[in-house]
Amino acid sequence: MWSARISLFYVGYIVTQLPATVYLAKGLLRWQMPAYVIAWSVITACMAAMTSGWSFFVCRFMVGVAEGPFFPMVSLMTSLWYTKEEAPLRMAIWHVGNIGSNIFSGPLAASVLENMNDVAGMRVWYWFVIFEGNIVGLFVAAMGFWCIPNFLHDTGTYFTNPEMSEMAQYRMVVSAGGRPEDDEGGAWNCKWGRLSCCFYF
Repeated sequence: MWSARISLFYVGYIVTQLPATVYLAKGLLRWQMPAYVIAWSVITACMAAMTSGWSFFVCRFMVGVAEGPFFPMVSLMTSLWYTKEEAPLRMAIWHVGNIGSNIFSGPLAASVLENMNDVAGMRVWYWFVIFEGNIVGLFVAAMGFWCIPNFLHDTGTYFTNPEMSEMAQYRMVVSAGGRPEDDEGGAWNCKWGRLSCCFYF
């Protein structure tokens, strides 16, 4: 029974990836990515209120539903902003960060399990899901609303402007083997603009 409950996370994770990917292409990454992170953080924190096996079933499934779109979002954002030569390194950095977060969460979990039992009259695993879901996840998501870029033609973030947006679109066209007919250099002579776009992450 325990294995079935744990596996429900992957059921929710898998069933949301395809529809989420289709929806992502029509929305704004700057808002959607942090929103999904907030959703799974809040649901994880809500596990502290579980009172039955069925509530655990529901929470695990809903965490998977909320977390499922995240990897497609990362892949989509990487493919939008980086050329085919640059994208593999950025995806590798993301995977290293994913593994690194697991390394960081281990000592955090151990510290909570050792020191938080019976604090405020709550058992230690209540504090574990609150810390893992609410505090860390919500902080990271709040940062995302401010610093995650949208699509190439959008200039809604603080670090983009029309010139940088044009430059980013040009880079992707060239990477795909094309070249605008009216290209005469123009904004692409901006050395620092090229560098900031290439090394954003």
